[in-house]
Amino acid sequence: MNIQKLLLFDFDGVIADSMGLVRVFYNKIHKKYNLPYAYDERDISKLFYKNVYEGLADAGLAPEKARAFLDDMKKMTFENETLYEPFDGIEEVLRTLHNDNNLMGIISSNHTTIIETFLKKHNFASLFNHLHGAEEKTSKVEKIKQSMNNLHFKRTNTYYIGDTVGDIKEGKEAKVHTVGVSWGYHDKKDLENAQPTFLFTKPAQLLELSKVP
Repeated sequence: MNIQKLLLFDFDGVIADSMGLVRVFYNKIHKKYNLPYAYDERDISKLFYKNVYEGLADAGLAPEKARAFLDDMKKMTFENETLYEPFDGIEEVLRTLHNDNNLMGIISSNHTTIIETFLKKHNFASLFNHLHGAEEKTSKVEKIKQSMNNLHFKRTNTYYIGDTVGDIKEGKEAKVHTVGVSWGYHDKKDLENAQPTFLFTKPAQLLELSKVP
């Protein structure tokens, strides 16, 4: 089998439609960490203009406070893990990309067991070759490099698919092709400013990646 490309996907905001849940969890604990109330999704998305740990630092949380905040979010995530649902249309796209002989992985700041539960629930597990979750490294740059090294892929044939400015920045730092998708945490305008290699507004457009020489 001739593998075409290494496609590395962020999870939240690309595959899983999780923003609504994240906002609910955040608003349950925002006072505890002296963070502002999130009136809409835009208020949450501000945390993701960089790596999430940097975003929390910019919001005023010292490292130990940021870790405690993320631990609280983690607890609520585990308690509600069965509520995660995929975006409309993403299942068919993922299956087609897989059938096009692309090697696919997930690189995320969410927790491995949450992602694994989601993949099993929706019968996606067989589509992905590997998964790097929050337990490994805080830097997606390092996770991207680790994936390439382990699978012996060159940067020129590797794509990181994310929905935030922070994702695009980390993909660029890893020197791979970056794919911004605007159905997640950041909108088209935000992503345009980050200047990804590709910018898609609908899941079906991801199929174009198989056609890239």
